[in-house]
Amino acid sequence: MALPFRLDEGIFLEDIQVLIPWGTPREQLREIAAPEVHVSSPGRVLYAWRDHHCLGGQKSILQAEFHDVAVYGQEIYQDRIFKYMAVYPVAFLDVDNPRKTYDETRAYLIDILGAPTCSIDYRASRGYPSTRWEYDAIKVELFIYDKNGDVFHLGISKHYDEEPG
Repeated sequence: MALPFRLDEGIFLEDIQVLIPWGTPREQLREIAAPEVHVSSPGRVLYAWRDHHCLGGQKSILQAEFHDVAVYGQEIYQDRIFKYMAVYPVAFLDVDNPRKTYDETRAYLIDILGAPTCSIDYRASRGYPSTRWEYDAIKVELFIYDKNGDVFHLGISKHYDEEPG
């Protein structure tokens, strides 16, 4: 079954009609839609695509962060290949009110993706709700977590039983 917005293939930048395919080696990501590249510490690289439209026309900030196994001793998120993207839809993003961002983003995602696979509300989670949609190897996760204050996060990932390459 094909997922909406080509999520089964990767992250599709609708405004420029470019796909960032799952499984792309991280060195090749520099060649796809000219991301900003930030090296914040040894072994840690962040690729950022700003102001592109995805998920049904939502202008978003997209980030793929890589951590070298050789430096960190274990894989954190992703090491060699692209399999996780953080997405921040600009229309809903309110850094001063992550709960509002969560609620509005959740309502939008339910409209476009349907009922979630799993959802934990504010009361049951002691103020840190989460919602998840799962489609075979693709997972869309929306949550709030504490990092010296509440932080909103939307992540889209592809799980590999065995990584390509």
